[in-house]
Amino acid sequence: MLLVLIRAMSKQGTTPPDDDLIRKAILAEVQPQTWSGGDLIDVRVSNGVVELKGTIVDERQRKAAIVAAEKVAGVGQVKDGLLLSTDPFSVSVS
Repeated sequence: MLLVLIRAMSKQGTTPPDDDLIRKAILAEVQPQTWSGGDLIDVRVSNGVVELKGTIVDERQRKAAIVAAEKVAGVGQVKDGLLLSTDPFSVSVS
C-alpha cells in the first residue's frame, strides 16, 4: 500500500517553478523591447504566479507585457498590476 502511495505522489508531484528564473526570463523578454519603457515594468513572481507592476502610457504595453510573461515556461498565472498614466512625464516605478 505504501509503495502505491509513493508512486502516485511522485507522478502527481511536479518540480515547483523557480520563481527567480521565471522573473529573470520575463525581464529578459520585456526590458529590451522598445514598448516596455526599459525599467518601468517590474515583475514579481511567487510560486509561478507573476505580478506585473509599474506604469504604462499605452494599453498596448499592457497586452504585450502579459503575452511576454505568459509565454515563459513555469508561469501559472499573470496578474496585471500595471497602471495606465495619461501623462508620460508622471510615470512612476513601484
